[in-house]
This record gives sequence, C-alpha cells and structure tokens, in this order.
Amino acid sequence: MAPLASNVLSRISAQQAGAASGVLATGLQVGNAIGVAIVGVIFYGMIDSLASPSYAEAFMSSLACLIVMNLALSAMVQLLPARVMNASMARTVGSRNQRRV
Repeated sequence: MAPLASNVLSRISAQQAGAASGVLATGLQVGNAIGVAIVGVIFYGMIDSLASPSYAEAFMSSLACLIVMNLALSAMVQLLPARVMNASMARTVGSRNQRRV
C-alpha cells in the first residue's frame, strides 16, 4: 500500500499533504467496506438462492468475484501515470546505488 500512497501523494503540495492523506485513508476505508459488502452480498445471496445451501458453492462464487475484481484492479493500475523523479529523488537513488557497489 505504501507505493500507492506515495504515488498518489507525490503531486500534492506540502500545505495540502495532511488533508490529502486523510482523504486517501478515508477512501481506502470506504473502498474496503464496500468490497466486503459486495462479497458478503454475493456469498449470502448464493446461499439463499440454492435449494440446499452449500457453503462451498457460495465460497467459490465469492472467490470468483474476488478474482475478477483483482484482475480489473490490476488492469486499472496500469493506467496510473508514471512517477516523475525530481532532482532530490535522483540524488537519493544515486547515493543508494553507489553504496551497494
């Protein structure tokens, strides 16, 4: 999660960093809650719709939903803009690479 947060917050000014961090954290919490609700609706919906409730079939349906959502998220991550490295970041990365040698 840290690379995502740093990528999102890298373009925010220092004056707005606290507010942006709060919005990001709230968005993550809301997204997690919605995701749990969606999977719960699918799981319990499958149990209610089956003539003989099968937790295994409901679990498989929920798992398939999670796989589809993960694949969709993986595709959307590719649309994120590349992080632009400023001069101070380049010096930091350069000094780290020199220490490794």
